Amino acid sequence: MNILNFLLKPDNKKNISQLLLFLAKITKKIPQNKTNEIKILVLKINKDIDFFNQKLSSLENSSSYLQITKGLKDISALMENISFELSFHKIELNRTLKTLLLDLERTLILLSKLVISNNQTSKNSGLKIEIKQIFAQSVKEIKLAKTDISNDKDNFIENLKFSSIYDRMESCFIAIDDINEAILSIQV
Repeated sequence: MNILNFLLKPDNKKNISQLLLFLAKITKKIPQNKTNEIKILVLKINKDIDFFNQKLSSLENSSSYLQITKGLKDISALMENISFELSFHKIELNRTLKTLLLDLERTLILLSKLVISNNQTSKNSGLKIEIKQIFAQSVKEIKLAKTDISNDKDNFIENLKFSSIYDRMESCFIAIDDINEAILSIQV
């Protein structure tokens, strides 16, 4: 029973919320083309995640928290890679990428609110619905963008670069959905 009490402690949820907000901060840096700054921030968040995981590693039933932190690490690595690709290939953000980055940031902020809300509040709130809607819309937008560039035969190299970035964005949103599910399992 003590293990369950530890998992329900507000400090753990607060830590997850802070990590989600930190990722949202990193997301804002991508359009600013601050690749080196993003690298430093990703190293910092990964260090914070590792420290948090060490606190959880000796406990049973901590799989939901570990699923969340795995998703956070995956997203941070993907964002670092997206930032590098945009900078290295000197790719200007198009409308779709700008929208996806804003949606990613907004979803991370919503998840940070969801994780610290109590069970009654989260069930009655629209946070879960809004997160699912953003996820579905973003994945749909990525699929459409990838279809559009695959049909454009004129700019093969540029389209290949965008396709790679869209694949990484899609992976970010899939990780977001996994994090959302893990947060919901913590609140049960």
